[in-house]
Formats: sequence, structure tokens, C-alpha cells
Amino acid sequence: GNYLGSKRVANKFVWSKRCEEIIKANGKSNVFAIGAPWLYLEDVYPQVKTQEKSGIIAYPAHSSSWSHMGDTSKEYASYLKDKYGPITVVLHKYDFTNDETKQKYESVGHSVITHGSGTPWEKGFDVEFLKNQRDVVSRFEKVVSNSMSTAILYATSLGLTAEVGGPIDYSVTNPDDRAS
Repeated sequence: GNYLGSKRVANKFVWSKRCEEIIKANGKSNVFAIGAPWLYLEDVYPQVKTQEKSGIIAYPAHSSSWSHMGDTSKEYASYLKDKYGPITVVLHKYDFTNDETKQKYESVGHSVITHGSGTPWEKGFDVEFLKNQRDVVSRFEKVVSNSMSTAILYATSLGLTAEVGGPIDYSVTNPDDRAS
């Protein structure tokens, strides 16, 4: 959505024909639907599938540099603990660097990690972000989140069972992002 008002010169690659058509209908022509990069990951980085899957990994909803959400990390940490016991929680890089947010999960016994920076236009972008995410997620048997997200889709593509539930706060979110 934030691309529509920009003066972008470089090509924009998007996941779906629907998104491509919306952007073209708004006067931009340098947009191309290529599908999710996750689809090409195995071709570029073949995965060794020898490990046993066990445990639960959680991906809490997160804010970003352009879209903000209300903070339910304390409530969600407790929800996860009550439902599953201590599990592995993956925080977005912004939340991982926020000691207060990270501590809310650790204080109830969760192990907290991050996959780093997966946003190509931001400083510190890791070109192996998706590979690293896949390699971590592949060790688990279940993925949970309080929002529908790419992490849920990626994990289910690897054979994990998925569950979406728990407290979330969209009250401060940009209406366009909430609709997405």
C-alpha cells in the first residue's frame, strides 16, 4: 500500500497478480508478480531433512517501521505459558532489541530468539533470512501466533501444524494494514 504514493523508479516485485493489478490500476507500471520468495527457497538452499521435529514455536504479531500495533506482549506471553508451558518465541528484530518486550516473554520462562532482519531496504538485511528462518522452524512440530502471518504460512508449508489465537491489539494500527 505505501508504494502507491511513491516515486519509485526501481521495479517492485509482489507476491500476487491481485496486488500487481491494484498497483497498475493506480498508475504504476513497474510492478511484477513473482510469488512468495519462500517458493524458491528450496531451489537456492536445499534443506537437509534429518532432524526430528518437536516442540512449539510462537510468532507474536509485531509492529514495523511503517505500521504500529498495540502492545499485548505481556498478555500474549502469559497466554502462551498457560496454554503450552515454556516454548520458543521468535520476536521481530524491533521487539527483540526492546529489552522490556523481550523480558515479558523471558520472565514467564519462554526462550526468546529472533531471525534478524528480513526487510531488504533496511540496514542489516540478511540475505539468508528466509533460509535461517526455515532451518529454525523445521525443528518444531507446531507453530502458533496471535495473527495470521507469513510465519504461519511458511511453517505449514514445512508440515507443522498451526494455531492462531491469543490477545492482539489493532487499536493503533493503520486501517490499511489492519485490512491486510
